[in-house]
Amino acid sequence: MFAAAVATLCDLYAVHQLENWTSTYASFADADSHDPPVGVQLAVAGSADDALFGSFRDALIADPALLAEYNALKLTLDGAEYERYTDAKHRFIQGILARGGA
Repeated sequence: MFAAAVATLCDLYAVHQLENWTSTYASFADADSHDPPVGVQLAVAGSADDALFGSFRDALIADPALLAEYNALKLTLDGAEYERYTDAKHRFIQGILARGGA
């Protein structure tokens, strides 16, 4: 089922960050979207990747102030080098997960 979902998303979006793909995780980007850019992450339900993304998603849903903080971080990094952008987001996400997510 995961492979079929990946194939479908490959028809709709560009493959993104192939170096991060696992047997339970894949990411895509919409090359035509610009404001805001659109990224799609696919994780197998119940996998470690799902646990990571799900915990962070749930934390953002549960705390509007946290969501606003995350969005503000991304806005301040708009136009930054890709590595700087992803490193800052990674640190933010890891901080939330270290606190136990939501």
